[in-house]
This record gives sequence, C-alpha cells and structure tokens, in this order.
Amino acid sequence: FYTGFGYPTADAMRALGDFFNLRKMGSKSKSFYERALNIYLNLLPGNKGYPALDLMEKTAAAYRGLGKYSEALDLDSKSLDLEKEVYGPNHPRMAICEARVALDEESLGKTQLAQTHRQEAVKSLKAVFGDSYPLIGLVESKSPQ
Repeated sequence: FYTGFGYPTADAMRALGDFFNLRKMGSKSKSFYERALNIYLNLLPGNKGYPALDLMEKTAAAYRGLGKYSEALDLDSKSLDLEKEVYGPNHPRMAICEARVALDEESLGKTQLAQTHRQEAVKSLKAVFGDSYPLIGLVESKSPQ
C-alpha cells in the first residue's frame, strides 16, 4: 500500500473516507480520514499564507470526516480570515468558507453563531450572483428555522 506524502495521495484517502462515510461505513471511513489527516498535517507547516488555503480546507474536511469539529472549526476560521484578507468580503470562495464555518459551529451546537455565518455567506453570494444562484438555496436550506 502506497504511503507517499503528497497531495494526490491525501486527496485520494479523503475521497475514500467520504465514499465510505456516505455509505454509513464509519469504521472503514475513519482509517482513510486518519491517513489523509496525517499527510495533510505533515504538509501544513511548510505552507503559510495564501498558498496554505487549499491545504487548510482539505485538512479541516478530514477533521470533519473524523467528527473532530472543533479542530475543523479552528482551521476553517483561520481560513476564513485569510480568505477575507485575500479576496475581500464579497467573493464566492469567502462565502463558501463562511458556510463551512457555519457547518462546523452547527455540529458543535453553536447554532446562533452558525446562523450568523450562514447569513453572511448568503449575503456575499447574493452580492456576486444575485438572488437566484443555486448555492444560495443550499446554504439557506441548512439554516435553522
């Protein structure tokens, strides 16, 4: 079994984790998420600032797959700050990151904070794409009623 420490290997491990997680095979998905996380964490210290955004998002996704929402929230929050700095407040990447932060917060039971982040994501998406963009409905549908 190949254990190289590159993005493609980590991405493949995370994708397999997602595959098994969607099929409700948690014990099988966990080992793939852990392998992906191990590779991502080895790559992360060498990447700072803007170049680290993609890696931070992938690492947070691996944490989320393992149910480690606090760690995912930490990375997604750092990523959100960097996205705002690089792209500004009304950029689709920033809005998607805002929605990920809301997902993490909701998973941790922080529904009020999650709602605030969801509203910010919707506001940014509407500013860029208008009211009828499909992603807006998806982000809004995740909002607590």
